[in-house]
Parts: sequence; C-alpha cells; structure tokens
Amino acid sequence: MHFLEPLISSGYRVISFDGPAHGETFGRSTSMLEIADVVLALGEKYGPFHSTITHSFGAMVLAYASTLEFNTSSAVCICPPARTSSLFDNFQRSLQIPDSVLTVMKNKLYSTYGSNFEKRVSTVTNVRTLSTPALVIHDDNDLEIPWEDGKAVADAWPESQFIMTHGLGHSRILRNPETILAVTEFVKNS
Repeated sequence: MHFLEPLISSGYRVISFDGPAHGETFGRSTSMLEIADVVLALGEKYGPFHSTITHSFGAMVLAYASTLEFNTSSAVCICPPARTSSLFDNFQRSLQIPDSVLTVMKNKLYSTYGSNFEKRVSTVTNVRTLSTPALVIHDDNDLEIPWEDGKAVADAWPESQFIMTHGLGHSRILRNPETILAVTEFVKNS
C-alpha cells in the first residue's frame, strides 16, 4: 500500500488487512458481510480509528460496518461502488458471464442473505446517515467502477469532498503521487 510510508512518517500507526479469501488470507470464498465482521473486529480491538482508507468494494464494506457501530473519525474512499449493481456489472463484463448465469448468482445471493441485501449494503444508502468527514476520489477512466458511482457516493455523504483524477483507471490511482498526497493531507487535517 503506497500510503504506508507517508502516513507512518506523519506519526500514524497503520493497520492493514487482507479480507477473508483475499491476498495472503486463507479461503476460497467470502462475502461482504464476512469482511464487514473483520472490520468490526478490528474496530473493537484497535479502534476507534482516526481515519480509514478504502479502495473499491472496501468502501461498501466500510459504509455497511459504519451502520453497525464501526467508529472512524474520517474516511477516504477511492473508486467506490455506489450499489451492488456496479459490482455485478463489472463481474459480468470482466468474466463475460451470460445474463442467465448472473440471474442464478443473484438468486443464490438473495436466498442466502435475504431479498433486501442490495438495499442493506448500498453505499449511497448507508453513507447518508454518516457524520464522518470523507474524501472520495475516483478516476474518469475507471473501467471497473464508473466514476459516476464515486460522485454519487460523495453527493450522498453529508460531509464529503470529491476529487476526480484523469487517466489513472481503477488501480493506478493507488500509486499516483497526487492521490497519495491528497489522502495523506486529508488524513492529517481531519
């Protein structure tokens, strides 16, 4: 994570984790709700946090966990999806999944987690009630999550700022010096 050195140099203790079945963590499958449980457990053990930095799906997890008593004084969301539909669209497009297969996947999701799952975990719905200051950054060339999603999240979040970057896409934005500086400055000033 390219934010580590600037934040540690500024005197912050940084905690990072791989969600279940992500990165170095064991497992072959997980759910947003399981990852939210990890976030809540980290909050119980180490919180409250001065700031939380998320990328992509992590913003949805953070917004949901925040409705369940996760405490952070500020939040940074880079390339956040506004709703699960953005995640489904990206998943379908990336893996070229036929509509019929996606319908089966959604039905399985609803039968497992309830028909209100999409509403329960909607980033734009969950951030509307947050008083936490936020910085939302999204790139106009993000081919995974459209920049309009980030703008919708920022517009729904009562105390937020929105920064649009150009030509960085969904992942290079995380290594961009201007993004790193904006995040570091926001964390230090919040």
